[in-house]
Amino acid sequence: MSDLFVWLWILISIGFWVTLIMFIVNKLRKRSSKITWKTPLVLFVVGFAFLIVAAITTNNSGNTNQKITKKSSSVEKENLASSESTNTESTSGKASSAKPSLSEEDQDKQILADYTAKIQAQTPKSIASYNEKAKSNQDGMQGLAKLSTDEVSVLAGISTEGIEKMAKVMMVSGSGKQDTYNAYAAKLQDVYTAESQKIMDNYTTSAIGQ
Repeated sequence: MSDLFVWLWILISIGFWVTLIMFIVNKLRKRSSKITWKTPLVLFVVGFAFLIVAAITTNNSGNTNQKITKKSSSVEKENLASSESTNTESTSGKASSAKPSLSEEDQDKQILADYTAKIQAQTPKSIASYNEKAKSNQDGMQGLAKLSTDEVSVLAGISTEGIEKMAKVMMVSGSGKQDTYNAYAAKLQDVYTAESQKIMDNYTTSAIGQ
């Protein structure tokens, strides 16, 4: 578009000079002519106007191209960032899916640790519960024995829940052999026995005082 304005300006400029020369020649020869001093002036003004328009158009075109270039660069950066983010998520997902699951023994170790903590936390609560109920016992030794058995049953329920989880691990993700299951189930049973003995010892102490 700017090339068109330049060519028009060149043509008008030529017309301006030709007209001006003809005007001067006619004046020197004192000839009458339709060409007056206004004609080259008009051509000069029109040519100058075309030159200004061409400059403005070229400048706007340059600014537009610069904006397009910046926008294109910004879009490319955003696409690159998005691609890198997708690749990172994909890599993370693959790494996560590739992470091996816990072995049967590792799962049993975790269950043993969790349920050992539960049983040990329940023991003092059960002893406190027994002592509180024993205060209103009206059935003598038999009543105390029942209260003690009820509190031991609470620990037995926690132990049984843990052992059932170990059995599920053996059947679902284990080798199907009972060696690992038996070993860790026995360890949890030992914890239950030791903690339930504390409740029985408390019962014995209270029964002697009757």
